[in-house]
Amino acid sequence: MAVAELCRHAVKARGQAMSLLIVFIISLVIGQSLSIGLGLVVERYSTPYTGMVTFIGSYFVMFWLAWRFAVRITAPRSP
Repeated sequence: MAVAELCRHAVKARGQAMSLLIVFIISLVIGQSLSIGLGLVVERYSTPYTGMVTFIGSYFVMFWLAWRFAVRITAPRSP
């Protein structure tokens, strides 16, 4: 009985990890698209250097935000 229960917990953990990665990748793609758009808008109304700095800053911030968002969305809920 203990082996079957261990297998059940392992499969559940894999499912949770996979959903975390899927949510992270989807939110990262959306966030990086926003970073590109923001960089292009800033570049259009300012200098190319300012647009590039804005893009690079928002590029790295989006990784952090996407991870925080994915962890919060896929966190186990208490009953």
